[in-house]
Amino acid sequence: GGIALLIIVITLAIAYRQKRKRSIVLEEKNAVINQAVKDKDFLLKEVNHRVKNNMQMVSGLLQLKAKKTDNSSAKEALLDSQSRIYSMSLVHQQMYQEENYELINVTGYIKEILGVLLAGPIADEEVSFEVRGKEYRFDVERAQTIGFIVHELVTNSIKHAWKGQAEKKVKLHLSDKNGLLTLIYSDNGIGLDDSLVISESDSFGLKMIHSFVQRQLRGTIAYIKGGDAHFKIEFEVSHDSNNPMTTKI
Repeated sequence: GGIALLIIVITLAIAYRQKRKRSIVLEEKNAVINQAVKDKDFLLKEVNHRVKNNMQMVSGLLQLKAKKTDNSSAKEALLDSQSRIYSMSLVHQQMYQEENYELINVTGYIKEILGVLLAGPIADEEVSFEVRGKEYRFDVERAQTIGFIVHELVTNSIKHAWKGQAEKKVKLHLSDKNGLLTLIYSDNGIGLDDSLVISESDSFGLKMIHSFVQRQLRGTIAYIKGGDAHFKIEFEVSHDSNNPMTTKI
């Protein structure tokens, strides 16, 4: 009986030591993984911070160049590029502030872009903006694409929509249904030609918008004829968490 008890004690001791050894190895591995995650988060934060700073630096240089340019067409092109680049940098600023490097709050991003345009060189203080829709989060690529499209539409409205009107309004509405996200953009300006075909337009801005909707969002854009300038953009969104093009709705 004593020998059997001794064997049991030795067996339990060996099992305990092996378990403790595995536990120590696991703790060490977890520590390495946790440190790697911290290092990754730090690097992502630093990269986004530097990208934002570099884009804003380029934006500032374009603005300085525009101030020293007498040619009105060149000045307008430089300021348009400056505003676009600055708007794109806001995505990286948002990632840096929220420490979320996968999904961007697009509804908030759109509002930031509107703020940039209101404070920019083509700003019109009489324009009022209304953004409706719940909070949508997109991956960086789609977020910047949507931001770019909204930037171009609003810029076009500020430049061309109103001819001496006292009341100037821009409305954006985001909604989703059955995996399809819809963005409606409208202003209360003079409207566009009812015969407009966006893909065949002479407008550089509209051509870019059409290209971005088709190629980046894999969606469609239509000009709703009659009345206000009214654009309807639709594209599919994914709910698959393993898909890098995920949208949380």
